Amino acid sequence: MSFSQTPNASSKILLLTDSHGVSDYSFDLIDGLENHTQQVRVIARCGGSPNWWFNRTSTNCGMLDKEYGGKKNYLPYHEFKKLNKKKRQQIGKTPDLNKVLPKDGTVILTLGTNMVTDFAKQEIPDNPKFDCQKKRLSQMAGTYCMAKAIEENGNRCIWIGPPNVTVYSEEAVDKTYKMIAALAPNCNILDSRTYLKYSGSDGKHYTAKGYKKWAAAALADITLLLKSTNGAQKSVNSAEATTSFGRSAE
Repeated sequence: MSFSQTPNASSKILLLTDSHGVSDYSFDLIDGLENHTQQVRVIARCGGSPNWWFNRTSTNCGMLDKEYGGKKNYLPYHEFKKLNKKKRQQIGKTPDLNKVLPKDGTVILTLGTNMVTDFAKQEIPDNPKFDCQKKRLSQMAGTYCMAKAIEENGNRCIWIGPPNVTVYSEEAVDKTYKMIAALAPNCNILDSRTYLKYSGSDGKHYTAKGYKKWAAAALADITLLLKSTNGAQKSVNSAEATTSFGRSAE
């Protein structure tokens, strides 16, 4: 399937995400994406970033694995923490990206919140190049190599960036979007900050209602991209704080 084709019932969609995905956010996206294809897989790791899929990092705070066809292993924070440390490390290990990527499908990423601190300290690269075969990858290298691997397997890449949070400055989150755009130029970037205002208790995670609203807004844009006849990357313009579809945060 080329980037310009609309997925059919047999096309595979893979969603990779962090703690935001260990929630109703993923389940609502699954329900919506299965209107396009029954072949939807989700891998969510609390605390996750792109380099986790190369470094095989284990989560210590929750996970969701949903296989193509429906089988789920869902362990939110309070359930995951009941397991002993050895068990958590074993089942919470992030799989090797190259072993889970589909061929000629669509990969949707909801990653970025855990990248803000590191990216705020880095310079935005003009012409990034990283060795993706290194034993351990940095945040920047992981972002670059994830996008590269997605493209090399013939997949369309849709990157849903971090939402509004209060634990980081607006400038730091804005820089994260610019870093993602520089490191993953083949990905269509959706600006989650335009979907909803922050609603939560810890400054980073959302209420169940907030996650459902975020998923609904993201799904609307994903649907437009999946139906589009071109793969033009969405522009990131934090000054205007709107997506290319003209939505502003509510």
